[in-house]
Amino acid sequence: MYAEYGSSTATAYTLPTALSANSWQQYTIPLGTLGIADRPNVHRITLQLRNDGTSGTFYLDDLEFTAKAIPAVINVSVNATQALRTVDARHFGVNLAMWDDFMDSPDHTTTISLLREMGCLTVRVPGGSLSDEYHWSSNTTLSNSWQWQASFPEFMRVATNVGVQVFVAVNHGSGTPQEAAAWVAYANGDAALYGTPNDVSLGVDGGGRDWRSVGYWRACAR
Repeated sequence: MYAEYGSSTATAYTLPTALSANSWQQYTIPLGTLGIADRPNVHRITLQLRNDGTSGTFYLDDLEFTAKAIPAVINVSVNATQALRTVDARHFGVNLAMWDDFMDSPDHTTTISLLREMGCLTVRVPGGSLSDEYHWSSNTTLSNSWQWQASFPEFMRVATNVGVQVFVAVNHGSGTPQEAAAWVAYANGDAALYGTPNDVSLGVDGGGRDWRSVGYWRACAR
């Protein structure tokens, strides 16, 4: 019998007595015997016939791990004066989700007031796993024609009023690099470039869509 943890294999343990025919035998094996009493990354325990043993049919029943008894008294102390590290402000945030019916409340005051009340410092848009399906310019996902309740301009209106840091998750699932670049241009481009020789073309994606230029998308955002 042996255990594996991480990328290591502990020393094998041999059962002390041979199995008797037509009878059950109970074995209690401490985890310390297997070398894994304090290992947090155990992923396998193997029971197998040794290469010098005699093959035959045997049965296993009622395999269980017995929890270590909890001490009668546990003393915990906290040193509130000792600073271990500074908490990153980006930990205090939430997703702003495209399916949020209340994002578009009158003047967005409900969402804004709730984010301020919770002390929100950062937000991620357009939400969680649906970010990998989201087409920002149409406010749709995948090949759907219907639009979601909240759009990118609404996200930014809320985030700007709250004064939070924004992380935008681009669509790298069903989207294209050109689509992502157009989103960056929409949010941060220079509208004065549109129609000038200095405007930057974003090119045509694999589906044949022309994503115009940086100046075009920024002009659309104004």
